[in-house]
Amino acid sequence: MNDIANKTELDLTPEKDNRKVIVAFKDVKKDYKNFKSNHQRVMFGLFGKDTRDTIHALKGVSFEIRKGEKVAIIGTATSGKTTTMRLMSGMIKPTEGIVRVKAEPTLIFDHKYGFKGELTGRENMRQRSYILGWPKGKLEAVEEDIIEFADLKGIIDNPVKSLPTGSMARISLGMMTAYKPELLLYDEYCNFGGKVYLPTCIERIKKALDEDATAVFTVGNYPFVKQFCTRGIVLDKGEYVFDGPIEEAMAYFRQNCKLDPVAAKEAKARERAEMEEMEMGDEEAYGSDF
Repeated sequence: MNDIANKTELDLTPEKDNRKVIVAFKDVKKDYKNFKSNHQRVMFGLFGKDTRDTIHALKGVSFEIRKGEKVAIIGTATSGKTTTMRLMSGMIKPTEGIVRVKAEPTLIFDHKYGFKGELTGRENMRQRSYILGWPKGKLEAVEEDIIEFADLKGIIDNPVKSLPTGSMARISLGMMTAYKPELLLYDEYCNFGGKVYLPTCIERIKKALDEDATAVFTVGNYPFVKQFCTRGIVLDKGEYVFDGPIEEAMAYFRQNCKLDPVAAKEAKARERAEMEEMEMGDEEAYGSDF
């Protein structure tokens, strides 16, 4: 389990309805250093001269999520919602503040992360199970079910780069819902391969989420997320701005949160910096937690 504390011990509020706090953020800030040019990168590598810009992805965010809640993190591309999800997962660490997760996260993130195009679908499944820390036999027990769900029977042993669109996203979803999750983290960037597969994928997620399961989604497709979430947390430019019923949260977002083109470029730079941090920290991030 992820249990990160950079300051003082987290002061949790009293339990509500006897539900345990599963996720808690306390004054969380996340900054990234971004190279604006290859020249900056070379100068840093050769001489240690750090002229990188600082990107403030999260600016003192605090909230709690309790057992059994199904929560949507809502925001534009510049809001910091994916950064928030990756902090929950343990992929990255906060610059300041406290992130506490009291359940084992099950991650459904961008399928490009952690899959290799030159390996076969089956080889990628086995590699991901190793990264996730699954004990021997855990994947084998559900492997054929995952392959059938992903609609890859007969072609699973082909290289990933030759498989149909959405194949790896469906494999990822199949793996992460093969066992009942304690905490499901679902990122909006998953592409399952079009409308043909979407109903099957929705049904798969629903079956995995009983009333005790806690789930956090980032919002890209509101009708999709609305099927699972009853609460919405709105982030805007790295700040926590609204928390309430999903319909009210979406209404607030539509009325108040606009995508700034300049900030959108910054978001792309932040994504690159974030991916670099995850790639450098894979062993530490996954290690014994998953």
